[in-house]
Amino acid sequence: MILEAIFNIADNLYRSAENSETFSDGRLESYIVYYTQKLVKFTNLLAKNREGKDSITNVTPIKIRQQVYAALGSRGFAKSNHSYMKKLVNDLVSKMEKYREVVDEEKKKTLHSEAEKIIRTGMQLWFCLKAQEPVPKIHWFKSGAHIETHLMVGSWESENIKENEVDFAFFPLIIAQNDTQDSQVFNKAQVFIRPKQTGKFQKIKGYSFSLF
Repeated sequence: MILEAIFNIADNLYRSAENSETFSDGRLESYIVYYTQKLVKFTNLLAKNREGKDSITNVTPIKIRQQVYAALGSRGFAKSNHSYMKKLVNDLVSKMEKYREVVDEEKKKTLHSEAEKIIRTGMQLWFCLKAQEPVPKIHWFKSGAHIETHLMVGSWESENIKENEVDFAFFPLIIAQNDTQDSQVFNKAQVFIRPKQTGKFQKIKGYSFSLF
């Protein structure tokens, strides 16, 4: 899925800065993510390993993360001819052309333009989610998962739910859980369903969350 691929890229955005010896404008967002992670880590250590009774220190890591990712959600990759974005677009289009080759040059230009919009929107969504407190978790329901009406939406009749299962999800479940284990669903998973499979198809029971 395209959105899942974009989120995977975002998860590893810091690596571009981590593995780079010199700064370049095309890696600006990567550097911001990389050093934000470092700063959050060390301010957490400051709160844990240094004595004090102030109320500022404990919330500093949270505030840093929220402010930085909110800014990235507003301006991240918002530049024409962004070198890193161009690379991502070319990679995505190349993968898409494995399934359908586009010969017409005008259609190719349109495809590149649309791919850039999709990637930028996906990145901005990822940044905005990282600005939340607590940070939401994202989960893609696998093919064969049970239908969970409180966690997903799709086309089904209530009386037929037990006879169906997830075919595939085209948008993930986005959910946050606080210290008291109360859950807040930001967005239910959007899924297509199918009749339950038997024989060589094995159902996947339940689900598990994966952190950003």
